Amino acid sequence: MNLRARDLAKGGSREWITVLFLALVVMGTVGLSAAWRQEGVPRQRIIWAEDGPVYADCALRSAPTDCLLRPYGGYLQLTARLGALVAPMGSLDKLPLRLFLVSTLIAALCAALISVTLYRAAPGTAGGLVAGFLGGTAIGFVEAAGMEVLGNLANIHWIVLAAATVALVGHWLGVRAGFPAALVILLATLTSAIAPFILVPLACVGILLRRREAVAIGVVTLAGSLGQAAFLVIGPHFPRVPPALDPVLFEGAVAGLLRWGWFGARAPFPDLVVPTALGLVLLLLVFRRRPLGALAVAALAASGMAAYFAAVAVNHAAGVRYQYLPTVLGIAALGLGTAIVASTVGDRRVRIAAPVVLAVLLLGGFLASFRLWAWGSTGPDFGAQVRASGCELAVATEEIVLDISPQWKETSFRWRAPCGGR
Repeated sequence: MNLRARDLAKGGSREWITVLFLALVVMGTVGLSAAWRQEGVPRQRIIWAEDGPVYADCALRSAPTDCLLRPYGGYLQLTARLGALVAPMGSLDKLPLRLFLVSTLIAALCAALISVTLYRAAPGTAGGLVAGFLGGTAIGFVEAAGMEVLGNLANIHWIVLAAATVALVGHWLGVRAGFPAALVILLATLTSAIAPFILVPLACVGILLRRREAVAIGVVTLAGSLGQAAFLVIGPHFPRVPPALDPVLFEGAVAGLLRWGWFGARAPFPDLVVPTALGLVLLLLVFRRRPLGALAVAALAASGMAAYFAAVAVNHAAGVRYQYLPTVLGIAALGLGTAIVASTVGDRRVRIAAPVVLAVLLLGGFLASFRLWAWGSTGPDFGAQVRASGCELAVATEEIVLDISPQWKETSFRWRAPCGGR
């Protein structure tokens, strides 16, 4: 990604200011989304699913290096393991806040990478700014972000994978993939079992296009993918059943995505607006003879859908978190495509108006569904449980069983936490 001083210097101080301002605004917006979207018990006061009994528990009971390469679910979860290193750095009742802050910081940095990549694909234009803002803030605005993904480590791999995908596709368009992008790509491949079959082909296209640093980025992507594949083959696995090929399951998955994948059920217009607009933009790119732009937009959308269907097939369910990647990458694709189409129009007013209209439309839908009753809204408040139990005053060998989120009718999550850490 074109973030290095000698690259940005070509655009002068104004370009520096634009890139920095855009990144900071996007990071701040994602942070506010993580903190304020969830009604009920705030997200920074709950422990979500695997964050407690898997990631934090290992960090509290073991040496840091003992946890980093320990697979979960049959594959590596390196980003979440790194984030959980903050677990021993304070009292147990404040653990939710520490995990929330580190996961939100990772999400905000990924959002900044997405926003600057999309902007640099159409630099100095209103379309580029809108694409960067929409693509970056989608990390915190889409429905799945508020319901389940944002603000915890258990789902951080979806966010890192989205950033890596945008970075690789942006590389096709001449946005240099420097160290920040390479690091995110490596973390994505070492974090998600789905990543290799999405990211490796994208890296190969960059090599075929002979982009600068494409070979190095390809090596990073392949190395991370091979490392993940090794753990999938030789590591411990949960019992697995063959992928589901039931057409009814996939029909329901598509219907759910189109009905409430982006805005939920509270927007003033249907979610079908996004894929419809995306299809129109693709047609315009072809009509305007922008084949590489059309390929980039199609690749972003297709990568998200491929990951969605793969997750549905493997897990035999159309979980809301699986909608995260196709919705975020769909917004990134729509913003990028609109910016490229607008740049081909001679009329300056149209070049500005088209992306602005898109921004108003999407932000209207996102803001209408900003506050929501999420799966973690019922809590419980983790810190209050710890303080009421007297666990902080117990000796290091004692444990306590605590309720954590989510508390579903079918399944209630619990964690036997160590009172005194390691």
